[in-house]
Amino acid sequence: MNPRRFILFTLLGPACALALFWIFTRLYNPEPDYSNFDAQIRDAEFVGPDGARLAGTHVLIEDPRAQSAPRLLFVSDPTLDRDWNSPALRTHAGGRLALQLATESGIGSFRFDPRGAGRSAASRSTYRDLELLAGDFAGAVRIVRELDGGAQRRPLAVLAHGEACTSVLYALNTAQASAHAAANAIDGLILCGCAFSGGSALEDWGRRLLWNLERSDPPESVRARAREDLVRFLAHNEVPADITQGDNRTPPDLIAFRAALRYMQSPEMNGFAEPARAFFPVQTLERLERNGTPVLRIVGEYDEEIPADLLASARRDGRIAPGADHFLKSTDGMRQGFALALQRYNPFRTLSPQATTAIGDFVLGLDASVDDD
Repeated sequence: MNPRRFILFTLLGPACALALFWIFTRLYNPEPDYSNFDAQIRDAEFVGPDGARLAGTHVLIEDPRAQSAPRLLFVSDPTLDRDWNSPALRTHAGGRLALQLATESGIGSFRFDPRGAGRSAASRSTYRDLELLAGDFAGAVRIVRELDGGAQRRPLAVLAHGEACTSVLYALNTAQASAHAAANAIDGLILCGCAFSGGSALEDWGRRLLWNLERSDPPESVRARAREDLVRFLAHNEVPADITQGDNRTPPDLIAFRAALRYMQSPEMNGFAEPARAFFPVQTLERLERNGTPVLRIVGEYDEEIPADLLASARRDGRIAPGADHFLKSTDGMRQGFALALQRYNPFRTLSPQATTAIGDFVLGLDASVDDD
């Protein structure tokens, strides 16, 4: 063998091994030990308003001292399962948060797979249908309330994550009888990983779509045209045609943006687009707060799923989890490039202690002597 190549490979091998070892130790955190906490994990199912079966998990605290402790209902983003995993991104953050709250604070919980995700049934074409999601929410509240039996009614808090913030607020606002009853059965609301513009729910969706385009750093001319297209879509439900030939061809980023707007015009999105155009989440949130419902708003300091201007507003109005991302997992300051990709995909990232403490304190702070309405 060529001596130079031998020396090169001799040096490169240990260097690569050291680099991989550094990445592993930098990103790996062992799964916390939940084996000693006094709780029972139990699978459960309930039926949505269209007959779809939705699968979930109870975490039931068995300690007699926790018989009157509040419970927590997790409502996941409709693109994620009960543990806040997607097919492409496994965070395990939702499941870990439930177990951590049980271990550290004695809080029992129920979390479930949204329709079409995880082990839940229903067509994925209904996963954004706001009326069906309101019915699903009512069914989840009902299955948790059934645990009380004839005993004193426990306080119940709801934690909505991501886009589920919109569907939960819609459920708390709708005239649908089952959802209205569910609204009267909750005692506190936690909004996690979401922020609102003050406009309609459809406008909030469009703002997130525009933010995803801007994150890819397209030319300013493309951003300006996308903003114009969004205004036109929201005002008149119109999307300009693309130009596919000649010197004035539509840029690829703008074609993708317009395709998403057209998809929202499709029949299978009517269950979201039509009610979302007339629903203003902030108005419902303000009404809940005026009526005395405790609300905790919490976002990660580095939540990249929220448009920058709305994240700045959330910093002023809500509770910030320092160093946390969209899933309330600690970033350890890693926000760029390869390090960010590894951090997002690594299931062993720890949850932000500030976030878990804030959520636990909020739930335990609910009045333990809530009267049945």
